[in-house]
Amino acid sequence: MTGRNLWISGVTMAVFIVMVTSYPHGAPDSACATLIPDSHGPSSSTGPSPYILRLSSSTYSPNQVITITLGGASHKGYLVVGRRADGTDPNPVGLFQNPSSESRLACATSPTGNGITQTNNTVKATSSFEWRAPSASVGAIRFDFTVIRGGAPNTKPDASDYYANERSSPLTPVGFHGHKK
Repeated sequence: MTGRNLWISGVTMAVFIVMVTSYPHGAPDSACATLIPDSHGPSSSTGPSPYILRLSSSTYSPNQVITITLGGASHKGYLVVGRRADGTDPNPVGLFQNPSSESRLACATSPTGNGITQTNNTVKATSSFEWRAPSASVGAIRFDFTVIRGGAPNTKPDASDYYANERSSPLTPVGFHGHKK
């Protein structure tokens, strides 16, 4: 093998390794708008998603802190963003806060904390987050999320093994009766 071919083989292998282990430290801010992990390629996941977000409350008051738990199956990565449930505004609402050592605030193109993502690609059974409601009611809120199974519960990486654009049940403002308060 010539030196040039050896160099090309080395570069090709490095690119392949980066693609397989894409974003082990969490989603880039560019993923916050679509929740599509573009670096992972098309999803190879089949069937209904096993993932669910459990909310500590089904209602919220201004500035209330809600605990959100991602579960249902083992996972390696995630990106979660709160949005208006009626879809009238794609911008995130509320703020994630106090991330654990397993998570970090994301979506810095908006106010920091509008999203949350993982800090590593270890296998996790559940992931929990604190989210603070907006200072005024914005109507019903849902949490849009993408989960990277990534081969979990196995340790073998599989960057194309993910479920994108999943949704939580709605979180409604206290006293909500089907219209904006």
